[in-house]
Amino acid sequence: TGARGGVLVVQEEVKGAKLIDMNIVGNSSPDHQEGSVVDAKWGSLSHVIDTVFTNNVGTALQNRGTMMVVSSRFIGNVATPFFDSSDNIEQGSGVGGAIMNSAGATMVLSDCCLVDNAAETDGPAIWTAGVDGGAGVAEVGGTCAANNAVTGPDAGAGRDCNGVFDQAQNSCSPFNACGEGVCSVSTM
Repeated sequence: TGARGGVLVVQEEVKGAKLIDMNIVGNSSPDHQEGSVVDAKWGSLSHVIDTVFTNNVGTALQNRGTMMVVSSRFIGNVATPFFDSSDNIEQGSGVGGAIMNSAGATMVLSDCCLVDNAAETDGPAIWTAGVDGGAGVAEVGGTCAANNAVTGPDAGAGRDCNGVFDQAQNSCSPFNACGEGVCSVSTM
């Protein structure tokens, strides 16, 4: 089978892939398949800098390697709803509206903004497999989040997470709240 992704797939073991000063708007990942709008495969090394992900359907950014995300915005992205699959923590699992960090992957965020993203089950802003599944997500300063919501059966049951939802710990580590207008596309 070939690689699947909505806009970009960074293949396994590729080093140095960079998305810089891009607007990724209104895209979608394939229905009922592994993939996401941008999918960095196992062993890859990627950088996302000054990039805006807006109104995408399917996890906007999926990391399975090592990734640094700097000064980027994630606004109004929606994780693809859960479907019955043998791969229940990849695309199609209803998690990670803006970002999904898979087991064994490492992500570092700095000065990012995550607003109005949604997921059916967990991690509307960021979902990570967590400590038991890999190195996880480190936020090194300046990242904020607001109005990220769970939309499925657990909506309103305390599952909304304006930060990183850690699957292994079944917990949320919130970021600071974004101020009014801080995370608009026009502020880029």
